[in-house]
Amino acid sequence: MPDNRRAAVVNALNESLEIFCCHNETTFDEVISKGLRPVARALEVNRIVIYRCVDVNGKKRLKQTYRWETGMGGITTESLDLLPDAPAINSWFDICLQNKCVNQNLSDMTEGQIAFMNTFGIKSVLMAPVFTYGEFWGCVIFQNHENNRRFDEDCLDLIMSASRICVSSIIRADMTGSAQKNLEALAQSKKMSDMLNKTAVTFLSSRDKPFGDMMNEGINLIAGAINIDRLTIWRNSARGKLLYASQIYRWDKESGGTTEVLEIFRDVAYSGFAPRWEEVLSGGKIINSPIRLLPEAAMLKSFGALSICVVPVTIDDGFWGFAIFEDRSKERWFDGGSAEIMRSAAFLCVNTVIRAEMETEVVTSLFEAKEASRAKSEFLSRVSHEMLTPMNAVMGMSQIAKMSSSPEKIKECLSKLDEASRHLLRLIHDLLDISGGKDGGKFGPDNAVFDFSVMFRGILKETGGGALKKQQTLTFNIDPAIPEVLTGDERRLSTVINNLLSNAVKFTPEYGKIHIDASVAGENKQNGTIELQFEISDNGIGISKKHQREIFSIFEQVDGGLARKQGGAGLGLPISKRIAEMMGGEIKVDSEPGRGSKFTFTCKLFTQN
Repeated sequence: MPDNRRAAVVNALNESLEIFCCHNETTFDEVISKGLRPVARALEVNRIVIYRCVDVNGKKRLKQTYRWETGMGGITTESLDLLPDAPAINSWFDICLQNKCVNQNLSDMTEGQIAFMNTFGIKSVLMAPVFTYGEFWGCVIFQNHENNRRFDEDCLDLIMSASRICVSSIIRADMTGSAQKNLEALAQSKKMSDMLNKTAVTFLSSRDKPFGDMMNEGINLIAGAINIDRLTIWRNSARGKLLYASQIYRWDKESGGTTEVLEIFRDVAYSGFAPRWEEVLSGGKIINSPIRLLPEAAMLKSFGALSICVVPVTIDDGFWGFAIFEDRSKERWFDGGSAEIMRSAAFLCVNTVIRAEMETEVVTSLFEAKEASRAKSEFLSRVSHEMLTPMNAVMGMSQIAKMSSSPEKIKECLSKLDEASRHLLRLIHDLLDISGGKDGGKFGPDNAVFDFSVMFRGILKETGGGALKKQQTLTFNIDPAIPEVLTGDERRLSTVINNLLSNAVKFTPEYGKIHIDASVAGENKQNGTIELQFEISDNGIGISKKHQREIFSIFEQVDGGLARKQGGAGLGLPISKRIAEMMGGEIKVDSEPGRGSKFTFTCKLFTQN
């Protein structure tokens, strides 16, 4: 090759190197297009194609990455594809794997290679292999469409250098792009972590706010970060071999935040509405999809959502329930980062709901056992001090994580925050075990098989003595359709009947009349449920309309003076109302002052059929 030709190639390489290293272009396509132009001009080629080695079904293939040609004004993405898996092409590939150049024109090629070249109008080709860190990265192919010639052997070292410069620029661009994506992902992760920290602080430090306001404030942060329209929390309960879920909390953006749960979603069997959910969620997996693509699409469309992310909640290594995040405006998959953030958000929400329930139950249990005695006040004081340790840890770790920019530090803080929260949860459970008796902090029905007649006789034996002392007439009627053996919470069922019957005895004068009527109000043989109705009526003092609105509230009594005379803390009816609702029923009262009262109580149990 003439010295001036080699000098021209050297100058072209220097020009390309300067472009690749000191460019001001906005996109890498513009950079590589500008950088390849002097090389193409010096080597007198019409097209330069860069191929990267990829694995396709266990076989190494060459995939086009960049393509530059004079007639297209530079880089083009047209016909980006794999080189054919054919003997003619594979022979060139084998040469490149040996770190040797393929330098041929049509007169040097086989029939198969000529046919391939004619397809693209190529008359001369040079394939320059590129190795990085001892591994075959790919090759750069220089093509001439006008002259049937061989590239000068004296110039091959420069062509190899040009190829390495191009590939190095591509690798650097890929690394820069990956770094940028990682930085963006890190920024998004920090944003999500900040949101979780703020949510945790909101939930854990807003003790003076009503539960609904506190939840609204926290969930608004979550909804703003991941763009959701509705969040519902579901709690599991097992009955025999079947697992049920009940909606216990509902946040709806359109409705203004915390809103009433839907009764139709109480005690819904997994086997009935989404059989595969039990297996998927209990395995810790997330269900994340546009609704129309889910097997349960027909059922879920009635919710009015277009996309959902269902996140399982595990507490004490058990499948506690799940949270559903809904997008009602568009179809989408929640991205991986958001989906994982939702695990933490779901746990925060569930933990807050449980804590609110526990706090209510603690108050109810303490007042039910004894009217705020000094012993229990001292006990609560000790417990409060004991709770300060994990609470201080929660607050401290939240603040540290909020101020930290280190992902590792934030992860450490969240881990300690989770540990402290669990500690606090265990303390509350212990408190309920001591103050609440057998319930031990459980708020779902304690289902077990029991004999209805035996239970009813026990109630009469316990309460009938009071009626006998006041020489009252106590009668009852038991519907023979009520099964002898039932499954349900016998203790709480008898508690409600006892409360209602005791009140009737208490507020009915001597020689008065009291009647109990127990009947079947409904039955669903498909899911084995039966609804019982109990009516306890008396001809006692009666209750005014005003007091009827108050008697089911904690600390409210029918008449202060009379209640003190008769005894009791006024908690029987509020507790009975909560139990009735927990058992899928309700309590109503029909009464007039001086004409007696009739309390109607319904509940759902399970038959043995």
